[in-house]
Amino acid sequence: MKISEKRIPNVVVGLTLFWLGIAQAFFWNEPFNIHFIPMWLGSIFVGIFMAKSSSDEFRDLILRRLKYNYELKLPVGDRRAFSNQDRGVVSSLGGVPFFRQAMPCVEQIEKNDLLVHSPPELKPEHFDRLFSDVFSKSGPNTGLERLADRTVRTLCYSKHIKHPAGVDRHGGRSLLTHTLLVTALMLHQAKAYTYDPKRHTPNNPNFKLDPKDPLIPALGFLHDIGKLVKFIVNSNTNAVTIHADHSSESARIASDFPEYWDMDISCEDRLLLQDAISYSWQLNALPIKKSTMARPRPSSDRLYALVDLLSSCDVLASSIEMGAGYDFGVEPVFETVQTLDDINAVNVYEEFLNFATIKADINALNGIKSVGFRYKGMIDGVMMNVIVFDEKKFSEDFSKYLEKPDLNAKEDKRSVITGIVLGELDENGILVRDPKDVGLRPAKDCLYKIVFTAPNSNGTENAIVLSSAFVISLDGVERFATLEKTTNCHAVPSFSNSIYGSKKFKSTGTTILEDVALESLGIKPTGQKKVPVSIATLIKPPPAPNSALTINFIRMGLKNKKIVPTTVQTESSGVLHVVGYNKFFNDLGIKLEESSGGESLSSIGIKSIRRSKKNPDDFIVDLCGDIYGNLNNN
Repeated sequence: MKISEKRIPNVVVGLTLFWLGIAQAFFWNEPFNIHFIPMWLGSIFVGIFMAKSSSDEFRDLILRRLKYNYELKLPVGDRRAFSNQDRGVVSSLGGVPFFRQAMPCVEQIEKNDLLVHSPPELKPEHFDRLFSDVFSKSGPNTGLERLADRTVRTLCYSKHIKHPAGVDRHGGRSLLTHTLLVTALMLHQAKAYTYDPKRHTPNNPNFKLDPKDPLIPALGFLHDIGKLVKFIVNSNTNAVTIHADHSSESARIASDFPEYWDMDISCEDRLLLQDAISYSWQLNALPIKKSTMARPRPSSDRLYALVDLLSSCDVLASSIEMGAGYDFGVEPVFETVQTLDDINAVNVYEEFLNFATIKADINALNGIKSVGFRYKGMIDGVMMNVIVFDEKKFSEDFSKYLEKPDLNAKEDKRSVITGIVLGELDENGILVRDPKDVGLRPAKDCLYKIVFTAPNSNGTENAIVLSSAFVISLDGVERFATLEKTTNCHAVPSFSNSIYGSKKFKSTGTTILEDVALESLGIKPTGQKKVPVSIATLIKPPPAPNSALTINFIRMGLKNKKIVPTTVQTESSGVLHVVGYNKFFNDLGIKLEESSGGESLSSIGIKSIRRSKKNPDDFIVDLCGDIYGNLNNN
């Protein structure tokens, strides 16, 4: 227990005078002297005074630790005098023991301090107009304004102010500058926003987002604050890599702020803000109402609109940071920005993920026929974590799920929709081929006869056979987290043979029937979705086509040990030297020739290509360690 600095000398002086008086009384050699009485009484009174003052101070210390509310002026015997609230938790005696403390921040900020870090596209006059309510001269007046102010003060803290906004995006800007740009875009675009869910059914089709919604600036400032504790940075404060799920960390950091629990913020606003931050990375992950519809209703139209506005402005900010123009001085025209995943093949892949994780009967019980069987273990000598889909059952169920039963039509040995889905699964790197396949079997032909046998069984007696099935990997797909919890099926699957036998691999081109099916899904036969012109046209095109797809294939090759590199550490970051895998890179359409890099190679994370000195027929491909060097964090 910490003792006040004043209490020790007070007690020492008081006790010294007291015992001096006692000693004088006992050892006085002279006859009684009346002058002794004042000295003796004085020592007694001084001791009593010193003891009382130190006791009062000690009592006050205890009351402060118990959070006694002096403003109420209630007696210490009244429990109401000790009622306190912190971060939404009320205690009747003493403080609440929170083990997470709010992140440090500066005491106050001035507008001029922020203008120094404001993005160049945001001129001072536009800054004043957009943030007039957020950074008013009188200071924050409402609970949400105080929360926004606390967030900005945290980003302005000395150890945070130069924190990078991203690894290879955002034009090398700081997190503070990027956050100011996104929030300014939200405030500017809000009055032009139109509520038009693409993958959900609105609760109220006529819902309109209030351009002055107080959650807009708070959401804009908070959405990326989790990056403060999710980045690995070097000595120059440059981001090297980022750990996953910074959105959830942003929500946790927000809840640590005392301002987040301000009584002026309603419970509805607090819950909406928490959900909006947590799911800001993907609209499709927003909470929904219980439904059997293919396009479910969001839990809140306002929540959907806020996240839609945020995600669109975040993508738009990235394009601006990479060189696209934007004028805050003109009237905004809002259109939802679609990412590459949204544009590919009418989102057949996204529909498949929703179907597999929500609607599909995986390892079903109680007499229900399973559409898929989850298994993690050794399959044909290879460790796998997969789901085996019964092609016939899948085709029927998935066509109904898409509300397009005609897609179940058979073509050759598979349905039309199965062929389309297999192509999407392969493009996203989760389609599993038979390890015994010789050569790269076309995705649409990856249908196999799968035999399920009892564990430790040496024969096929009592085996269960799927005459036509395809297999997907659960590894590396965050959306499959719920399926990871599914219990293993009791039988062990193994690849028997392809339903097409050992004949020469079929052409990968589309047939007339497939073209008709693609058109019914709103897809061009090339696999490109017909989309309206949107803000995405402002975004600079990627340096090379399908760069994200190529990167994904290389990453899967590294992860599955199809290519095995040698890592050499340089001053900045790792470089992976891949030697002698000519066929792997040729199959990806990468031209192997002596090259020191260039735009097309750098876009897929290749620094250079050169011939091996030991074997000139082999090429050495130098892969960028920032992209391929740490697969466990992606």
